[in-house]
Amino acid sequence: GVQTCALPISTIWKRICSVREIVEENIHWCICEGFVDFWNDCWLLEVPPVTINSSPNPQHCLVAEFYTNDGWNLSKLRQSLPPHVVTLISRNIIRPTAKDEMVWVPSATGVFTTSSARKSARRGTFQLCVGKYGAIYFC
Repeated sequence: GVQTCALPISTIWKRICSVREIVEENIHWCICEGFVDFWNDCWLLEVPPVTINSSPNPQHCLVAEFYTNDGWNLSKLRQSLPPHVVTLISRNIIRPTAKDEMVWVPSATGVFTTSSARKSARRGTFQLCVGKYGAIYFC
């Protein structure tokens, strides 16, 4: 059967949970194969697409579900997003043979470090960077 642990939650875990939202806001994705949450992950703008969606509760789907071998499925995108967002998405080139890349926005290299997290929390400002596949993101 399943065993439960009676130990108290560690102080470290509590601190990790307390900054979860801040950390998630600073994770962006460079899309390749498209195995990233279309609505709830930051992959196009500095906010997830759910914040600019026209329907209140979009169905969970992956970015890959919005493109075919011929490119982006523009009619499917237009059903849920404003025209200016569809235009932004259509400018992104998908490389389905490569892996999606998680980018830690506050770091110039895109790699998470506690130092970059601490600095971004203190200063609250970001600069513009270019990712591995030419994606532009705030860091």
